[in-house]
Amino acid sequence: MESMIAIRSAASCPAPADIRMEAEEITRRVITKGNDPEEIQALIHELTTGKTGCLNRALTVLAGKEDNRPMISLAETEKASVWLLGWRPSKDATDIHDHGESLAGIKVLEGTVEEVVFTPPDWTRFYKMDGGETERMTRLLSAGTLLDVPKPYVHIFDSWKQVDFASSLHVYSPPLAEMRLYREEYREDDATGLRLSNHWKANP
Repeated sequence: MESMIAIRSAASCPAPADIRMEAEEITRRVITKGNDPEEIQALIHELTTGKTGCLNRALTVLAGKEDNRPMISLAETEKASVWLLGWRPSKDATDIHDHGESLAGIKVLEGTVEEVVFTPPDWTRFYKMDGGETERMTRLLSAGTLLDVPKPYVHIFDSWKQVDFASSLHVYSPPLAEMRLYREEYREDDATGLRLSNHWKANP
């Protein structure tokens, strides 16, 4: 996997365990209020500026065997959770999901991933109906792309059409405690609809 990612040499990077410890310390220092988009963006900036190569190397080391989906928890505090995710070409995708009551920030560190965003005309009606008609937008997110993810927000990330490995950093504040998962439905009038398929909770 390392050959697929532009990384700094091992000698110039801290050990992966030290990277995780530093990320935890930075998260505690930067995220003081929680649930604040400016804090989230500030944390992403501090965690990634000049550190992308070492984050990618930590991902390859901590993710273990190449046949596993590369993902590691970088930090978990009372105010925020931070995840580093890898996207193998033509292999990895999330379910259609939201982030519950958490705001989020996402930065693509390496490569390109595809995002599909689903937007109902009326969120209140959408949740009451357990699904409903949505608008669908697809976009490619290249290295350096920074997303400010509000709530509510329903989307999917995937690497189905990509030929190179990609990685992304995800910050959730408050910490990610639940996600609603959806399935897509197609109707005779060509409208796209979503229906709730599962409701994951960290502490059921």
